Amino acid sequence: MEMLINIYKRYHLTILNVLIVLLILVASVDPQNRILGLKYPVFCLIFLFWAPKLLYEKLLIPRKMGLILFIICLLMPFYGISIGLLNSFINNSNWGEEVRYFTSFLFFTLTVVVAHSKIDLTYKFNITVLIIVVLSMAIFTALLFLPDISKVLFQYLVRETVTAAIGTRDYGIINVNMVWYRTSPLLVFPLTYFLHILLIKKKRTNRTVNFLILFSIIFTLFLSGTRANLLSLILILVIYTDIYLFHNHKKLFILYNEFVFVVGLYLISSALIILFSKNEPSNIIKYGHLVSYLQLFTTNPSILLWGQGIGLPFYSSGAQEAVFVTELQYFEMVRIWGIPITLVFICVLLLPIIEDLHAKSINHITIAYVAFLFIAGTNPFLLDSTGMLVLVYVFSNMFRKQMGNDFIPLNSVNCSHPK
Repeated sequence: MEMLINIYKRYHLTILNVLIVLLILVASVDPQNRILGLKYPVFCLIFLFWAPKLLYEKLLIPRKMGLILFIICLLMPFYGISIGLLNSFINNSNWGEEVRYFTSFLFFTLTVVVAHSKIDLTYKFNITVLIIVVLSMAIFTALLFLPDISKVLFQYLVRETVTAAIGTRDYGIINVNMVWYRTSPLLVFPLTYFLHILLIKKKRTNRTVNFLILFSIIFTLFLSGTRANLLSLILILVIYTDIYLFHNHKKLFILYNEFVFVVGLYLISSALIILFSKNEPSNIIKYGHLVSYLQLFTTNPSILLWGQGIGLPFYSSGAQEAVFVTELQYFEMVRIWGIPITLVFICVLLLPIIEDLHAKSINHITIAYVAFLFIAGTNPFLLDSTGMLVLVYVFSNMFRKQMGNDFIPLNSVNCSHPK
């Protein structure tokens, strides 16, 4: 027995890191859990492997983390389920067709595992999600050179598993081929990570490789074709170029900002017309969702206070049918939980940003996180398990900075950051 305990202690951290990498990989490749079907088994395996550590090591977590875990993992799902059950009973409607929020919120409990095991997620998260680049490039190549295979991919990824969108998108007179992998918004994190390495840290080791990776991320986000992805990409590139010039070329910094200001003023009106065109199919759907939300809140104002609960559909003119969830995630949160609980959740979401602003230490994770929250406003992934993994990454980073050396970096288990 003692020998088994010693073996467990010796290899515990390494195996746990492998399992977490596997979960991030599975969530990036199969966000709907319809391709591999491994997301929940790997999640459970992580806890099963971590739990024996509690037999010989006390679980200590900061009070703030405990409060955040209570809000996200208990208050949000159980309140939503309770209101959903109550409304289902009152309206004599079926309940339970859509409970993905409940299982998704449980993924945030991984924050406890990460904190207790003293793991820094930065390197492995940003490297692992690059699988999205590989998959997007492979699909794009198949579309160009392998039409027979592209038909099979379209049928499987778009219609059967709802993992990607493949087609074209019009931006005024510009027509863009689109390969949107559902988890592509996660790429804002490696985007800022590699920009930080190349422009801020100026690391020379593997510089060519890092530039190639950065270019592939930029191309993939452009290829995704969504307005939120493209706008986030442009703003992040502008911000990091600004930071680089400020620290290295003060004169160019002034000229660059003047150029950005003039170009921004010139392009903003036409960009807004393109981005919010009512003739664009995607916008038509979103406008329909928005109108339907406003009609729902006007007809049933009590929803603004108490919410409608998890598991209940509502009719959206955008989809022209009853739906359980829409792309307008912040309106969706109000529909499910009401304004008071939604405001509590939004305050929790903003905590890492507030902490960094208070400490005057905005880093690449914070910049990417702001972009992620922006993209989440028009994409239905903030409240799913993949979105929760992002919150685990961001919040574990926040607690790591607060706890200092209480967190062990990944290089202690042979997963060092690139030099």
